[in-house]
Amino acid sequence: MKMKDAGVDTVIIWTHDAELAIHARQIYELGLDVQVVSSPGVTMQQVIDMCKAEYIEGWYGVTDYVSTSDDPTLVAFKENFEKKYEIEPELYAASYYGGAVALLEGIKAAGKECAVVSISDISASDLEGETSFALGCPAMGAEVLEEGEMEPFIEEVEKFAKGKNIALFGSYGWGDGEWMREWESRMLDAGANVLNREGLICHETPDDDALEDCRSLGKQLASL
Repeated sequence: MKMKDAGVDTVIIWTHDAELAIHARQIYELGLDVQVVSSPGVTMQQVIDMCKAEYIEGWYGVTDYVSTSDDPTLVAFKENFEKKYEIEPELYAASYYGGAVALLEGIKAAGKECAVVSISDISASDLEGETSFALGCPAMGAEVLEEGEMEPFIEEVEKFAKGKNIALFGSYGWGDGEWMREWESRMLDAGANVLNREGLICHETPDDDALEDCRSLGKQLASL
């Protein structure tokens, strides 16, 4: 109400997906006539699912990628991505999917079979019978795991992580890697064998050196 009384015309909201959906509902229900600029979550279906599409109609979201864009550069990226990986790119694809595929290449180079899958397409229980696997997630918000899907997934993995060989990897845009240190601690406390006792992280989109590090991590995981 303070914003409404003050005549604010623009609001910047930078928060996690669940909180973003709450703010969207509140702004809509209060009838605030403001322009909103928000964090990338506003472009994701899971945020829309937690509120209503009309709540965020007209909002601006700062994001790395919009699949429906007709920008020639992004159209070319989407076409090349689908051709190479045989999957449609999603938000943060440039930041972490290339790393996941590089890790897969390392595993296959070591003579083992594996697949890159989104946690949206599996449940944590699908990993319970595996002895070794890798988990990847970029830093979100104030350096935390993505809260809509990844955090609940990891909570389930913690229940059976004891004795599992787990490689952790991800990228970050700012901060110092706190999200990964906390993730490492959780997995170690759950009894997992975290490769090298630390996750593999890189700043922003993986460069050639970071991708090679991912391949090396894949080879290491395959050797266990």
